[in-house]
Amino acid sequence: MLYLQAPIFSPPIDNPKEKIIKAAKKAKEKGLENWQINLKINKQGIELLDYFKLNLF
Repeated sequence: MLYLQAPIFSPPIDNPKEKIIKAAKKAKEKGLENWQINLKINKQGIELLDYFKLNLF
């Protein structure tokens, strides 16, 4: 079975959830890191495929 990696996440530019974007930026200023993890989930369990740090803002 073939599993594809998820594309790298990027927040939408025209986001109606501006409060969420502002809160995320404030959290980053205080030291929060954003990471993406790609998982394979099936009946046998969960497998980590990849992980990496994101630079969203």
